[in-house]
Amino acid sequence: IISGCQVDDGIAASGIVSVNGDVMALEGGYVEETAFVESVEVAGQFGDGVTRPFRIVRTLKFGTGNEQYNWADFKLKENSILDRIEKLEKMCAPIAAGVGGSMMFWNKPANAIPDGWQEVVNWRSRMPIGYDPDDTDFNTVGKTGGEKTHTLVQAELPEVKIGNGVIDDMPTGNSSNVFINGQKSAPWSGGNIANTSGGSTFYQGLTENLGSGKAHNNMSPYRTVLFIEFVG
Repeated sequence: IISGCQVDDGIAASGIVSVNGDVMALEGGYVEETAFVESVEVAGQFGDGVTRPFRIVRTLKFGTGNEQYNWADFKLKENSILDRIEKLEKMCAPIAAGVGGSMMFWNKPANAIPDGWQEVVNWRSRMPIGYDPDDTDFNTVGKTGGEKTHTLVQAELPEVKIGNGVIDDMPTGNSSNVFINGQKSAPWSGGNIANTSGGSTFYQGLTENLGSGKAHNNMSPYRTVLFIEFVG
């Protein structure tokens, strides 16, 4: 029951009811155990002179019919509007909490932020990440981390080996020299090259720098917005 329908001495006044979400009038009269929905087509003459139905009027009446309901199931929703307001207040509670509560994306310039709202300055250049009580990196609300760019250190490089160097591989006892006395030159490691007359000697060299140590971009694809919060 939305309005009206008061019962006095077994007679119900006319009113407005909702039946499965369909709002209709109640035709007042003597109260019976059941009420039914009467559907009446309303016809009218169209521009071509033909009369056609153009709407259906549904009315709840006391009695029995194809679509009937127990009258006892109809209850007056006295605070329907207040209930809706309370529900909306609960829905908006995170926003109404004000500073430090819920935030929203604002996809327009800062000077177009509506009255009662302000930018959340400490969220500039930040991306949100979900709270996780089981992860020490994400188990504290408000904790910050991450970096815009990152420079790799040696421990972060893949486990790969780059071979270089040469081997003086003469059989032991062979008097023929492969390497003759000489001075090592950078970036070769080890001592000066000496005469070799046999056996296997490995000379280790170093490559030139493979990179320049420049920090690399560490960001996901993004779109810049403003975080705003309600301040009342």
